Amino acid sequence: MTTFSTTRYAYALLLAAGLLVGLSSKNLYGQTPKSPSRLGVDRVRLADDRWLYGFVLKADDSGLLVAVERAWMQVTYPDLYTQQLLNEQAAQEAATKQLVGRVKAWMQNRAADQLLVRFLEIELERIEVIDPQLQQEQPLFLSVVLQPSEYKSYHIAEANARKAAGLAFAHGIDAVTITPATALVKMLEQLHVDAASEQVDLTAELPARVVQSDRVWAAKQALVEFHYRKPLEFQGTSEKLFALGEQIAVANLVQGLMQSSDLNVIQSVGRELGLPEFASRKADSPWWQQATLAAEKEGIRGVLIAKLEQDLRTDRVEVQRVFLAQFDQQWFPVAQFSAVCVPSQQSPESLERLLQDPQVATVQSLAVQLGVTDQIASALRHGAATQRALEETSSQFSKFLNTHIRHLDGPLLEF
Repeated sequence: MTTFSTTRYAYALLLAAGLLVGLSSKNLYGQTPKSPSRLGVDRVRLADDRWLYGFVLKADDSGLLVAVERAWMQVTYPDLYTQQLLNEQAAQEAATKQLVGRVKAWMQNRAADQLLVRFLEIELERIEVIDPQLQQEQPLFLSVVLQPSEYKSYHIAEANARKAAGLAFAHGIDAVTITPATALVKMLEQLHVDAASEQVDLTAELPARVVQSDRVWAAKQALVEFHYRKPLEFQGTSEKLFALGEQIAVANLVQGLMQSSDLNVIQSVGRELGLPEFASRKADSPWWQQATLAAEKEGIRGVLIAKLEQDLRTDRVEVQRVFLAQFDQQWFPVAQFSAVCVPSQQSPESLERLLQDPQVATVQSLAVQLGVTDQIASALRHGAATQRALEETSSQFSKFLNTHIRHLDGPLLEF
């Protein structure tokens, strides 16, 4: 079981002295940058006119949450570093108590779901046994919470510079906090890092065990249950959604495109002419309500929806994939992903794979009999583009899901 020690101050002093953090000598640098405006990290001017450098994770009326490199802060501002360690340890103790209680209640609520309960049992044992005060290796970043009275201003670095700094941290480049972004880009090139395509993910380097709001906890539960219980997925448009099994039902999309193309043209012309009978109806409820009602009926906490934007008159297909969770009888988006594909750029191989679907083959056969082969060819290209966009957003969601269900106490979930 976790012991909530009264020796927190002594522990913080040991960390401040570098005895427990396990920092290498090459990382023990402490200085302020010569050209702050050229950095890849954000800048925060504190109330005492000192400058803090790192990544501003959250900024609102309650203050700032800033991820600051521990090694840099430890040597540059040892007094502030020691105080922040005390704050971090207090927050982790409170978060551990909160998490243990929540997991136990969750296990009781889902006692019949053996796979989920087993995961919760393993997590509970890990949470209770591992005392964050005794961990030898600390995350790369320290989460610094600043009240509005504790800082004067802050500046967010330019997006590309920020990404360069994030990639530099991820690839172990030294002294990232005080190195200009242009220099970081050159270092990344020397390491053969493709900065254009590689994504930055430093979530594992942030303190994970923090007090979570009820809303954030509801999102975490929804994600975990989506994986360990029966997942509920829907696909369609803002007008109509249908539930999915394990296979992506692209045949429905091809057939729908053929059936609705002429009608869409008529409706579009009518709206452009301002005819009231063709005006778009205002939705009285969220477009996802069909899916969330089904989730409520089955007692499911979260639902994944792929919303399609497509029209045979355009050479563009967009898929938006959103994961929704419920809190306080309201559904809200936890994560959203999108992909855009061009139908005219789809390869013959992708069209052939689409035709291997028996339902699509049936639709094509019917189109040939009706003499609308041009329309079916266009619909097939749109169908192949839709398939690709669906696969891209599915991959994006899978990465997000795997990151956030690994442990109940991390990484930080923001939405």
